[in-house]
Amino acid sequence: MTTTTTTTTTLSPLHRADGSATYKHPPARPTTIITGAVNGPVEILRRDELVHEAAIEVSIRPATGVGGVRERHLESLVQTTLRAVVLVQQFPRMLIQVVLQVVKQPREGGRESSTGGLYSTLALLSAGIPLRGAFTSTLVAVFHRRNDNDNESEYVSDPDPARLVHASSVHVFALTLRGEMLLCESEGGGSGWEEWEGALDCARRRAGCGVDEETDVEMEMGTETKTKTRVGGGVEGGREGEPSLESALRKTVREMVDADQSWKAAAAVAVAAAGTI
Repeated sequence: MTTTTTTTTTLSPLHRADGSATYKHPPARPTTIITGAVNGPVEILRRDELVHEAAIEVSIRPATGVGGVRERHLESLVQTTLRAVVLVQQFPRMLIQVVLQVVKQPREGGRESSTGGLYSTLALLSAGIPLRGAFTSTLVAVFHRRNDNDNESEYVSDPDPARLVHASSVHVFALTLRGEMLLCESEGGGSGWEEWEGALDCARRRAGCGVDEETDVEMEMGTETKTKTRVGGGVEGGREGEPSLESALRKTVREMVDADQSWKAAAAVAVAAAGTI
């Protein structure tokens, strides 16, 4: 289990799935809990099989009730993103099933759209599915503030759901660890290209990706005090003491590898003990 100041991640909580991961935000009193499960590669119906690659099936289940148009739209977005990173050519005529179950969510909702990609990645890694590379996803909300002379834009990464409803625009980005964009979904009116670029820079900063531009971006993480950071260097993740999504992902994978290799250390201790007898 990996815990940061904002999230808690648990790998392989489900024993009957090939791979799984659980996400809690925040760790102490979570308002959002999502569990992802992966099964595959498994056999697929002949009418659904793809000759040269594996098919990916994504299912998003809400906390209550039956999924509707919103869940179907999120499924198509996650599926498109996963097809860009999973090595589907290695499993022709097979199926990889991904299920994201929303266990708990705030009344305002909306956070699973940004976390679905990240914890699909963790579930795929837990299942041993070969990937071209890991990726993270984050949500950026833009708030406009009026001053005496000009309007200022404030970029907030993963804001509280209560504040999210007051954003002028909302952007969801899926980024590789190199900062390459896999997915972008925007909602709400904005001020054009400059605002979108500012949101992308904020997402890259939160993900821990390198940014080439040397521009000043005002950012606020969650409910913390607003700070001015310089894109391309400085505080990791946009806030001092808060790990980036990349570092949290690497820490989670490192713990998984250490747990899988723990039998080697136990075997070495047993051999050493047998040699002393």
